[in-house]
Amino acid sequence: MDLSEKTALISSESIRKRTGLSVAYATMCIVDVFGVFPLVALPYAIIKCGFLGIPLIILICGLQIYTAILLGRCWLLMEDVDPSIRSKRRYPYSALAQAAYGKTVAAFITFLVNIGIFSASIPNLIVASQNLQLLGENVGGGSVKISYCSWIIIVGVAICPFLWLGSPKDIKHLSTLSGIIVLSVFGLILFNMLIVTQETSDKRPLFTENFSLWEILLSAYGMLTFQFDIHPTILNIHLDMKNRKSIGKALIGAYSDFTWKRCVVRTLLTIITIIVSESVPRFDLVMSFVGAALTGPLAFIFPPLFYLRIARKTCSQQSVLIMTHPFRNESPLAEKNITINQEKDKSTCEIYFCVVIVIIGLLMTGLSTYHNFVTNIQYLTFSPPCIYNFTT
Repeated sequence: MDLSEKTALISSESIRKRTGLSVAYATMCIVDVFGVFPLVALPYAIIKCGFLGIPLIILICGLQIYTAILLGRCWLLMEDVDPSIRSKRRYPYSALAQAAYGKTVAAFITFLVNIGIFSASIPNLIVASQNLQLLGENVGGGSVKISYCSWIIIVGVAICPFLWLGSPKDIKHLSTLSGIIVLSVFGLILFNMLIVTQETSDKRPLFTENFSLWEILLSAYGMLTFQFDIHPTILNIHLDMKNRKSIGKALIGAYSDFTWKRCVVRTLLTIITIIVSESVPRFDLVMSFVGAALTGPLAFIFPPLFYLRIARKTCSQQSVLIMTHPFRNESPLAEKNITINQEKDKSTCEIYFCVVIVIIGLLMTGLSTYHNFVTNIQYLTFSPPCIYNFTT
């Protein structure tokens, strides 16, 4: 077998015997991946859309759950047809891309996933820094005067060692703690909204956004897609589960492995993330652009395409196998291909549904990317980024 940096360094037998994640912990990991963005930024996106906000969030969130489940089904199909795909678990999304459309598409998916994950860290870092600035101002009585531009550097340095860790199975305690914090934030925000009432008078100048309804929807599409996207990491969680067929339930409901290369590369990426975070004016603008340009294709375009292609290929291979060995229905081969036989019965409605998702994804990704790019350029003239203060 040809080995590359995408190939796992442990045998497939060891992979099958290792301890996996339970449905409950996989759900906690998914909550951790969502983070607090749906809590702190989602209301603003809904308010901008008016009465269309609630249906829009239900539609986007529902479609993302469905396409994430499609990725899990694709992997199960490929494991039945080509067990060697288990050795490519380090880059599962690109492995599915190669199985469906070849090495060129796989290379593009690898690039898109890496850039998407890197870009997604930028709004996280900015929001965390801004919250720490507010916390210092309120708790310290104004004595802690550290700007969020400085907090970006502090937070980046603090989280760097945690970025050396591997997959979710290597950071169970950290993921659990993060999930608990997310749920705690939700509870505190809900308590503050329902129980604590206070008048605020914020007189800071605001950037006036005179956008039409379609422009608002395009901006909200990028923001909502970003907030609820788990596609770059869902396959890693899926492969770490004990019962990988339970990924739908999970969606709905350590240092010994380090290498110096991983530490160096991820440290450099952290430094680049800090620099980029200092160079953008507002986190929600970055969120909308990343959600539209990078998250959209990974969430709405490629999963249905991969599923339709892989399902068709596996059904064709199974038909050839049955024709070649017509008397092997009582062998373990029949049990091994239960999943493939079930996929033969998929309805025409599901095929059409996947095609509709792809068409809508292409249209919304293109329009939303253009709109958010233009908006970012306009806002740069209104609010200069942190790096502008460092260089002047």
